[in-house]
Amino acid sequence: MTFSKIFIWVLIFLVATQGRAHAYTDPGSGSLILQMLFAASFGLLFYARRFVTWLRGLKTRKSTGQYDEQ
Repeated sequence: MTFSKIFIWVLIFLVATQGRAHAYTDPGSGSLILQMLFAASFGLLFYARRFVTWLRGLKTRKSTGQYDEQ
C-alpha cells in the first residue's frame, strides 16, 4: 500500500469516528494557528525551491565539466 492510500484511509477513519470535543478555541487562537500553518507552508515551499535549484546547479556543473581539475 502506498503512503497516499494509507493517508486517505486514516483520514476517512478519523472523520468517521469523530466525537464531541467539549473544547473551545477562541478566534485569536484560531487565527494564530492559521498564521503558523501559512508561514510553515510558505517556508517549506521556499526551501523546496532552493533545494531543487541547488540540485539543478549540481547537475549542470557535472554535465558541463566546469570544475574539472587541470
